[in-house]
Amino acid sequence: MNSKGLLRIKFGSSGFLKGMITLIFTAFIFAGSFAQTTLTSDAADYAPGTTATLTGSGFAAGETVTLQVLHADGTPATGTDHDPWTVVADANGDFVTTWYVCTDDCLGSLLRASANGGTSGFYAEALFTDNLGTSLDQLKNGSGSNAPNWGNGSINGNNSSYAEGNSCAYRYFASGLSPNTQYSFTIQGAWTKGGKHAFDYFTAYDRSEGTKIAAIGGPCIGAPAGCGALTISAPFPDPTVTTNWTSNVLLPGSFPTLSGTPLNLQAYNVSSISFSRVATGATIGSPPYYSLTTGNDPDFNIRVIFTTGSFAGTGTAGFYWGGHLAIGTPAQWGTGNGAGSISGVVSMNGLDLRLGTTGNA
Repeated sequence: MNSKGLLRIKFGSSGFLKGMITLIFTAFIFAGSFAQTTLTSDAADYAPGTTATLTGSGFAAGETVTLQVLHADGTPATGTDHDPWTVVADANGDFVTTWYVCTDDCLGSLLRASANGGTSGFYAEALFTDNLGTSLDQLKNGSGSNAPNWGNGSINGNNSSYAEGNSCAYRYFASGLSPNTQYSFTIQGAWTKGGKHAFDYFTAYDRSEGTKIAAIGGPCIGAPAGCGALTISAPFPDPTVTTNWTSNVLLPGSFPTLSGTPLNLQAYNVSSISFSRVATGATIGSPPYYSLTTGNDPDFNIRVIFTTGSFAGTGTAGFYWGGHLAIGTPAQWGTGNGAGSISGVVSMNGLDLRLGTTGNA
């Protein structure tokens, strides 16, 4: 290395230099051929259990090409759908093949499909995802000159006029679903904020706001394509039953008498619904209400397990429920301890949509 910090390399002979030039030239020719070899997928994203079509071109005529789909981030592949397979390129060096989008360890993953030519050594790859889409809306029930509407964003005094004992209406959409397949997600509500009770149980979405929802066009107004009649209704477990809670940490002595019913989750494009606390190490049938947080202001959760109905291709399912606003009276949570005494925003979430029943508890 010289005084300027430059590394100098001295070649021992002109023959060695010629060898280097030849090597570089050969690599350049290979790279030129490699650049013409392609592998493409027929979609950028797939639902679990569907079929991805992969198209290759630029390989050697008649050669055997080995394909494999793995996690792009290097996550170990545990399912049999990650095993390699082979195809034979046609006279033009092209092929079309399919891959079953795995349902075990692929959900939410970025996947890399690779193709290796057995004779030519040519290589190509394609990236795609195995994702599900979700969105959560709440009913802003109107305030002053602002009419009710479904949408995202905070509920506040400028757009809503909810009171303690009302049920805030929510709708949750899941897209990219396969037909006749079991999925699950978690409904999470704020139990307290600043030590005061926020939501205390789940109800039907239209328990207190049915008239306003009907006036703006119903549950599907502004919803994703495919929204339809709510054809299934499942009662939430009774929150006043102590054994429906994973622990008594959320229950100060005893649960107040329910101030409003029904306690139903309604849905479309779904054939069955059940509730549980389900996670790795937990079993179906465990007490369904549980908390994911500790401290002064815990949340409360329930896992929704559902099976999609019969539809062509991939589809959307919608779920509707209400969050009951806790009442701060002596007969309920105590004077001044209800939702109306909370300053700021309280949250309701739809979380962790995934294939099967494993969850985030």
